[in-house]
Amino acid sequence: MRAGIAAAVALAAVMLSGGAAASDGNDLMKNCQSAIKFDETGNLDEPFRVGSCFGVMGGVMGTLAMLDPWLPKERRACFPENGVTNVQAARIVVKLMKEHPAQMSSDEVVLTTLALQFAFPCK
Repeated sequence: MRAGIAAAVALAAVMLSGGAAASDGNDLMKNCQSAIKFDETGNLDEPFRVGSCFGVMGGVMGTLAMLDPWLPKERRACFPENGVTNVQAARIVVKLMKEHPAQMSSDEVVLTTLALQFAFPCK
């Protein structure tokens, strides 16, 4: 129980922080578009961008899965049994950002979390 509470506090701190390392939707869009391009072509032209996107996708999905028992139903993401790949998550996040460009100044972790929660609501 303590580990879950500590993890929830850590996630909240990351999501609310305005630290120097935090990136916004503009950075996330560029990074994830590079990751999608890599998936489609196999050309790794921008390895930092691809790694950054996949790192955010994997980190947020892992955190959501870990915190699932403690999150209210409307804040959960119920991923399919066969899972979601980093590139699938990247496509979901890019789609959300294109549909809601006013949110591009939001933190990349917040945007990713919201996109995944919206794409995979719990029934």
